[in-house]
Amino acid sequence: MFRLLPVAGLVIQPDQERFTIIQVNDAFFGFFDYKQENLVYEDFLNVFKENLILNSNDWKSLFLNIISERVAETTSVLKYKNKWNKDGYLSINLAPILNETEEVDLIMISFLNVSEPEPDQRFHTLIQTVEGIVWEADAQTLEFTFISGQVKSILGFSPDEWLSEKDFWQNHIHAQDREQAVRYCHFQLQDGKNHTFDYRMIHQNGRVVWIKDVVSIIYEGGQPKWLRGLMVDITETKRFSDLELLEKQILELNSQKDFPLEKVLYTYAEGIERVFSGMHCSILQIKDGRMHNWASPSLPKAYVEGIEGLVIGDYVGSCGSAAFLGERVIVNDIANHPKWTDYRELALSNNLHACWSHPIVNSEGGVIATFGIYYKEVKMPDEEELKIIDRSVAILKIILENRLNNDLIRETTLLMTQGQELAQFGNWQWDIASDVITWSDTLFAIYGLNKTAFKPSFERYKKLLHPDDRVNICLIIQNAIESKVDVEFEERIIRPSGELRYVKSWAKIIVNQEGEAIKLIGACLDITESKIIQEKLLASKARLRNLVDAQTNYVIRTDLEGNYTYYNNKYREDFGWFYADNNFLGTNCIDTVLPHHHSRVVEIGERCIERPNSVAPVEVDNVKEGGGIRSILWHFVCLTDSEGEPSEMQCIGIDISELKQAENDLRISNERYEYVNKATNDAIYDWDIVNDDIIWGEGFGRLFGWDNSKGKYPVKKWFARIHPSDLDKTRQSLLNTLDNSGERNWVMDYQFRKINGDYAYVEENSYVIRNEEGEAVRMIGVLRDVTRQKQEEHRLKLMESVVTDTNDSVLIAESDPFDKTKLKIIYVNEAFTKITGYSADEVMGKSPLILSGKNPDIKDFNRMLKAIRNRESLEFETIQYKKNGDYFWVSLSLSPVADEKGISTHWICIGHDVTERLNYIRAIEKQNKKFQEITWMQSHVVRAPLARLMGLVDLIKNYHNSDAERNELLDHILLSATEFDGIIRDISDKSSQLY
Repeated sequence: MFRLLPVAGLVIQPDQERFTIIQVNDAFFGFFDYKQENLVYEDFLNVFKENLILNSNDWKSLFLNIISERVAETTSVLKYKNKWNKDGYLSINLAPILNETEEVDLIMISFLNVSEPEPDQRFHTLIQTVEGIVWEADAQTLEFTFISGQVKSILGFSPDEWLSEKDFWQNHIHAQDREQAVRYCHFQLQDGKNHTFDYRMIHQNGRVVWIKDVVSIIYEGGQPKWLRGLMVDITETKRFSDLELLEKQILELNSQKDFPLEKVLYTYAEGIERVFSGMHCSILQIKDGRMHNWASPSLPKAYVEGIEGLVIGDYVGSCGSAAFLGERVIVNDIANHPKWTDYRELALSNNLHACWSHPIVNSEGGVIATFGIYYKEVKMPDEEELKIIDRSVAILKIILENRLNNDLIRETTLLMTQGQELAQFGNWQWDIASDVITWSDTLFAIYGLNKTAFKPSFERYKKLLHPDDRVNICLIIQNAIESKVDVEFEERIIRPSGELRYVKSWAKIIVNQEGEAIKLIGACLDITESKIIQEKLLASKARLRNLVDAQTNYVIRTDLEGNYTYYNNKYREDFGWFYADNNFLGTNCIDTVLPHHHSRVVEIGERCIERPNSVAPVEVDNVKEGGGIRSILWHFVCLTDSEGEPSEMQCIGIDISELKQAENDLRISNERYEYVNKATNDAIYDWDIVNDDIIWGEGFGRLFGWDNSKGKYPVKKWFARIHPSDLDKTRQSLLNTLDNSGERNWVMDYQFRKINGDYAYVEENSYVIRNEEGEAVRMIGVLRDVTRQKQEEHRLKLMESVVTDTNDSVLIAESDPFDKTKLKIIYVNEAFTKITGYSADEVMGKSPLILSGKNPDIKDFNRMLKAIRNRESLEFETIQYKKNGDYFWVSLSLSPVADEKGISTHWICIGHDVTERLNYIRAIEKQNKKFQEITWMQSHVVRAPLARLMGLVDLIKNYHNSDAERNELLDHILLSATEFDGIIRDISDKSSQLY
């Protein structure tokens, strides 16, 4: 409608930085010489910089005033250059378009040409070309002063009829819309807002016409004077809009898996009847050649019951014929149509006179339903009604086929979900361009993540990988994308709880028509338990090496062609009989291998040569003295010479004939992993709830020692073996789950008694299968022995309490995988904070050197750096600095922590504050120094005045002196005594400083 307005205009956004143009109407290009593509989504002020009419500041002022005041404005007459570069005159009207919150959403700018007023006839001719009713009314009374001739074609009234009645507009608004429409118009007029609104009017012939009314307010002297607008017939648009809304609603309802199909069909048929008055819809299911009612909202009950179960045929009404023929059947007059001969009275007695029916055919060509439309008068469908039939049939086909497919998918998904949950087998998809990744529920469980709290992405996935695997896995995926080759790999992940899990993954590359990789789809299998078994085998291999040292297993060496260069006594004892000469060095070892395993030995040898120094295990059937087979588990490794070239093959083997059955069980277990039949070697069970019988897998006996191969195993027998402290809560939790028809999964931790009387901690994961009534009839589950995990958790808690409660500071730092000398703090205890003043948050992620201050002791720093570089423990005393800058002495113990590969990944530093002890030692040393000074003074300084005193006394005592001489000697004695007194005082002062 905006494009068809006769007034030049454009619409802009109120973005104050750009004022972006988003729409331009056709009349605008009669004013200005611009092209559509040069205007839309461009900056208004930039586009019109050559022909602004107003300067940019005036435009901005107008725009900002519109935004703040939310009231339309009209400029005075302005001069401008038209598209022919001639002077013209126009006025500009700016009207705000408000959103639901009464904020300015858009600004509509109208350019009114006042250069050459046209004759009235030309003006009226222009108005008559507009595909809508152009009108003008008094802004105060809403009395119309002008209405264009289009009112006749749209509403059936002439302009004279409209203008002759004062309240004609109000009186011909649909009764249900009248009050709201008039009130809305008054409300917008009071606020001075241009407005657009939809309402219904009554056509002269009584039918309903939907009108969209676009209204502008014209001001004179600052007051609203006129209302001018354009009414557009939107009946057809509205009808199809309502139909689209109905279809959207129906498709949404149909997507709800628990919403009944009958209710979906009923709602759809009822909605069509609401959009097309007078139409009565019927949807019939065709099953086993008969018609069954699915939905008939407004058809008489007697008629619906009358056709229920009828056999379809060529003359069984419109619907029976359409289903039989597989084509549309139109009957405009039931009373006189041969297809209704046998059912005419049934239809006419229920006031049904016309029926059009269309078959709904599935993708396999079978008729599954019919869609019928009835009228209570003789009627032929028009083009619009035929389109409605086609459109409705298409929607119904989608709904019905979707439901049938969903039922099949739901059953298949249930089986897949059960298998995935039991086998811990998850799947995923990755849209590479958008980095949108979807995971199955089981995959979330494998990663130990909450589905609602974790949104998968490639970056988040990388963070879940083990740090040592991250780079390699990313390279594998990147190479797969670049080469477009599907891949299979193993990876280690770390759950949020810190638990390490092993996962085997498959990825398939999806490419577009240009051959570009656009998507990856894949699956992941939790193989942790299998890896644990492999680790046990590796441990067994370590034991085998010890056995080799004790010469109780087989050890041989061969050249690259397989000729013996060495064998131990055990090998000679068991295979020497095969060779004619007791010394069989130089002969080929393949001779003792049974023929069916020759190719296996050759293949493993070639693989070892390709990958020197890598151990390759292989099971081989060898000859046995006296006949039979000796099964040996060999570990092949190709040794290299000093230049790194393959030089010799070393093989260590152990006779596993007696363990063959156990190995065979392991092989079967691995095969079940691959076929998603068995997830772990834990205790798997199948409980027939109806007959109360639990069937246990072999893992039950291996875990708990119970033999359940005989007799029935009721649930009370299982309850009897649960620890008394766990029995009530476990029983109640199980019963609650079984009684709740919406529950499918049950998870529980409890203690379960073994045959030897000990209790094992178990973790149980179960899936409940229910019948159509929601009753639990079967439960499949897995019991996992988590005793060691519980013990480990208890041990870790004890260790944590030791670290937390110690008075010494404890700091744990992580090594940089590329530079082992770079450390990053990942943990400090409370004692660390008390000693240093740093909180855990302040030092987390920082280097421990933060405690060394600005001028660290170079000697101590180098000692610590050397220890870290050499991965050696170190104990030393050094100065460190607190957060407030105070220094303190600390006795540090620095120890490396290695992973399972022997690589130092972390460092533990324990610090004991020795400041007080060292200060005490320094005080003692200082005191000792004072003692030495006093001793020296006593032994040296005191002797001089004392010796003089003794000499002077001797002169007085033993020699005759004159009075003058005697007085002189006494003066010297007094002087020496004074000096001696000063020394004594000095010694006394120094002594007092010691305490």
